[in-house]
Amino acid sequence: MRTIFLPLLLFIAATSANPGSSGSSDCKSWCSDKGKSCFSDSEKGYGQCFDCGPRKNNKYKQWCGGRNGKCCDTYKDNDHCGKCDNKCKDGKRCDKSECKKP
Repeated sequence: MRTIFLPLLLFIAATSANPGSSGSSDCKSWCSDKGKSCFSDSEKGYGQCFDCGPRKNNKYKQWCGGRNGKCCDTYKDNDHCGKCDNKCKDGKRCDKSECKKP
């Protein structure tokens, strides 16, 4: 049993995805105009690349505003409703990526 367990454990450890290094080129490319901390954070497995970039889990999160921008939730952000810079007007609120009357 021991002779099977150790090689199996080593195989799992060697092939496990490290969130900071696996596919970091997509974050490096995406972060190129987002500031210095973007890529360094992504190598640790968190940050803007994981919040709004190619590694995000939420399709509504978008990077709005270029280098000095921010991560926006286009599902409910009144200033970025449905897409960047789409501001809800006339007292409407962003609800499910659409400007609607409250």
